[in-house]
Amino acid sequence: MRTPAEPVIQSELGDSCTRAVDSEREAERDARFAARLLALDTFAAAELLLTCGTPMDGEYEDIYEGAEFARAQPGVAAVTLPTSSSFASIDRYSMKDNAPAVGCVRLKTMSVHKCVVRGPSAAILNVILRGEAMLQRETCQSRSVSNAGGFHGSVHRLGLDQGLAGAWQARLCALLSEALQATHADGHVAGCPIEQLHFTGWLNVSDHASFNRPHDHGHISYSAVYHVDDGGEPPAQPLPPGWACGLDAESSRPYYYNVTDQLSQWHPPLSNEPLLPRCAGELLLQTQLAAWANQYAIFPITPVPGTLWLFPGYVPHAVLPRSTEAPAPRGPQVAAGDASMRVSVACNISTVASVDVPDLPTVWQASRMQ
Repeated sequence: MRTPAEPVIQSELGDSCTRAVDSEREAERDARFAARLLALDTFAAAELLLTCGTPMDGEYEDIYEGAEFARAQPGVAAVTLPTSSSFASIDRYSMKDNAPAVGCVRLKTMSVHKCVVRGPSAAILNVILRGEAMLQRETCQSRSVSNAGGFHGSVHRLGLDQGLAGAWQARLCALLSEALQATHADGHVAGCPIEQLHFTGWLNVSDHASFNRPHDHGHISYSAVYHVDDGGEPPAQPLPPGWACGLDAESSRPYYYNVTDQLSQWHPPLSNEPLLPRCAGELLLQTQLAAWANQYAIFPITPVPGTLWLFPGYVPHAVLPRSTEAPAPRGPQVAAGDASMRVSVACNISTVASVDVPDLPTVWQASRMQ
């Protein structure tokens, strides 16, 4: 005779099996979409991810009808730093954007800050953050948010008073505070004194084929990403005869040039040979060039260890995968295990004490569509 508890147990087992099947289907769907991204050059992959990167009815489908994308053309200005700064440099990138209204004023531009931490400080911080990220990956359950694959850690409060157990949180909090002091001369963000802001953050570990779907952080004053490890170089690209690849010192983006004709361009040249993946796990920021129009620009950020990026929380962003195969490990990280993993920390900087990310205002969200 069955006991009353058996049907409940059977139901729980059925639910568990259903979740496992759904998870497997989602993983297969994500792998198919990653392969589509990695078959394209970086800009084309960015367009595809930003337009089709939101699952609709279980599959990735275009949510922007007739959207037009261009490469962002930012102006760049260096921020003056004291000699004692933890940063070797901070650059302000200003670009056209249909930003949300502040009071009665609707801004037409937005600023992104690139903060390069000095070498010795970055080396120490990266060792601490990478160790903590790998520990969490082994011992904690990953959250499923915007990440397709990879590990998404739990959200932690970042503060200067967290003791030894919160050493990585305290270091990041200090770094974020210093960056804000350097970029906001009046000592305020959105009318709030910097020392009264609230900081939260979470660790991310991504393998070569993982990516992040398009999303934003709503009303948060600033989103921040600190790159700990880029996971190694992607496989070399086969290029036509006479072409070579370089790295732009200002933007850290790869570019291609013809040795004979002395011509350069951002996108790879056409080749008769099958092209290997070109994506390098770029963080993609999406701006809107005009209100109530599907005209957008893409600002790609190549992950460079020791670099902190700050951008407004409302800005839609996504992350490209890097390769269909794991790159060969390099440098001193070979002995550390999982050397091909990309590691980063994502942070929210807010005037209110909340871990949750609010939704975009209805009007602003509507203006991003038609």
